[in-house]
Amino acid sequence: MDSADILIENQSRNTFENADFSKRVLDSAGIKGPYLLITSAMHIRRAEKVFVKKGVPVQAYPAHISALDFPIGFPAAIIPSINSLNSWENLLKEFIGLQVYKLTGKA
Repeated sequence: MDSADILIENQSRNTFENADFSKRVLDSAGIKGPYLLITSAMHIRRAEKVFVKKGVPVQAYPAHISALDFPIGFPAAIIPSINSLNSWENLLKEFIGLQVYKLTGKA
């Protein structure tokens, strides 16, 4: 692959800006979609909605899939531990982020 084939968007600070700036880069290059959207599995739902709303047709592909060596049950999810706090923090961030993006018309 030639380095000229790689387009970089490096100005965004969040998902909404990334979709906006990426659309500008792709439109100016005259490249037609659909495009492959690679992002963390936890973030993929919000990212896909934002890109589609911006008019960027994407095929979402999850990365950074968290795997557990054992199935997590209800007690493990609510008993305080570093793992459960991290999981809840990530889940709440994405849930609240998606709701805010919907309310503000970004997704």
